[in-house]
Amino acid sequence: MLQVQEVLAETVLPIRQEVLRPGKPLSACVFEPDPLASSHHFMLLKDNLEIAIASYFKERHPEFQEEKQYRLRGMAVLPEYHGKSFGKKLLNESLKKLPSRNLVWFNARLKAVGFYKKQGFLPQGEEFEIPGVGLHILMFQKYE
Repeated sequence: MLQVQEVLAETVLPIRQEVLRPGKPLSACVFEPDPLASSHHFMLLKDNLEIAIASYFKERHPEFQEEKQYRLRGMAVLPEYHGKSFGKKLLNESLKKLPSRNLVWFNARLKAVGFYKKQGFLPQGEEFEIPGVGLHILMFQKYE
C-alpha cells in the first residue's frame, strides 16, 4: 500500500544523503530551514518501506510577486524505485497536503526537467550551475 505522510525533518535525511549527497556526511544534507515550523517534509512509503522524500520551505523567490510561495527542495526517489511513478505520487499528494499557497518554485536538475514539466511545472530563465551539484533551471507552478 502506498501512502504519503508528513514527517519530521530528520526522517528525510537518509534518503537525501543517499540520492542527493552521496558520499557526503549526513550533516551536509541538512538545509537551514529544515527545523522551522513553516517547513513541511513528506515521505512516500510502500508497505512501510521509505521510498521517496520532498521538503517544502516558505521561501520567496525574487523572480515572482506572489505572496504565498513555497520552495520545493530535496525531492528524491531511491534509485531502485525510479520509473515507477513514485515521484509523481509523492509530488501530487504532498502538494495537496501543503498549506495555502500561490506558487511553488524550485531549482530543478536538468535531468529532472521533463518529469516536472509533465506535472505542470514551467521553466523560468536560463540554466545555471550549482557548484558541486550540476546544471539546474528555475521551475514553478502558480495556484489560485
